[in-house]
Amino acid sequence: MRGDRLASRGQLANSAILCAAIFFFLSLWNSAAWSQAVSQDPAVERGHKQFEQACGFCHGPDATGARGPDLVR
Repeated sequence: MRGDRLASRGQLANSAILCAAIFFFLSLWNSAAWSQAVSQDPAVERGHKQFEQACGFCHGPDATGARGPDLVR
């Protein structure tokens, strides 16, 4: 009887670890940074260049802040 409980706890722990690992990898795969990394739209590229020229010197090249505030948060 006691051995069954220990085996059940071990299986529960293994299942929890597996679920946590799956959640972690899915969150990495579905992150917002991933979708922003690659852009094929010419309008997005033009906007990026315009931001770098007009705003990037204060807000940083990726809008996370430099002298100016972080625009991403």
